[in-house]
Amino acid sequence: MGWTQLLAHRVPVFGEYYIPFGPEVLLKEVKTMPGLKKAHFAMPLRWLKPVDCIESDYSTITFAISDPDGTTTSTLLRGRATLFGKEVEIQR
Repeated sequence: MGWTQLLAHRVPVFGEYYIPFGPEVLLKEVKTMPGLKKAHFAMPLRWLKPVDCIESDYSTITFAISDPDGTTTSTLLRGRATLFGKEVEIQR
């Protein structure tokens, strides 16, 4: 099916009033990265650890996209990406 699971490291966890970003906010923000505006996501975006167990202001999110030819994944892995104004590292 061409699904690719990705991780984004060093993503800010908290927004205003120190409330953690939820799946809807994460999806909206991730869609700002190159090639993901119209991407089909296979699962809701989520924090790698349960949000109650995150002890830092930054953590990792995981998501899967449909990318049969691998071009979107290649773009993300080679380029620079930001989420919530901070540079993040994308990993397959």
